[in-house]
Amino acid sequence: MNRKILKSKYILPIFAILIAFGAGFAIKSACCSQNIGVIDLQPVVMKSAKIQAINAENSKKLHELSVWLDGVKQEVDKEKNKEKNAQLAAQYAQLAREKKAVIKTDYESKIRAVNEEIAALVQAAAKDAGCSVVVPRKAVIWGGVDITSAVIQKISDKN
Repeated sequence: MNRKILKSKYILPIFAILIAFGAGFAIKSACCSQNIGVIDLQPVVMKSAKIQAINAENSKKLHELSVWLDGVKQEVDKEKNKEKNAQLAAQYAQLAREKKAVIKTDYESKIRAVNEEIAALVQAAAKDAGCSVVVPRKAVIWGGVDITSAVIQKISDKN
């Protein structure tokens, strides 16, 4: 009889702990389930007409700077006085750095704006797919909902 009381004494607390654990797991599973989206950013960026235009404009500006530098070099080479030559070379080098900095700042500003637009499209595609988190495809070994094509479609629709 002592054993029956002992068994019944411990069964109820163990049973209560198991029920609490099961209920907690069920609540966590129901409330906190997350779909993880994955995206391959390379094709997304390559499909953006704005990114392509920005890159083409930046290449053109850098080419123009290169042509300008070639002309400057010839002008500096014409100067026979070593002091004036060094002074002229320093002035043009400073001007070249300033021009390059302006080109870089302009490029980065435009890219940042387009990246914000793409981020909004990624967010919309993730929401449509029921994803609460999106990570780069390369960071995932297995699983995840691929939203790359949905984002590309949204970019194509916007272009």
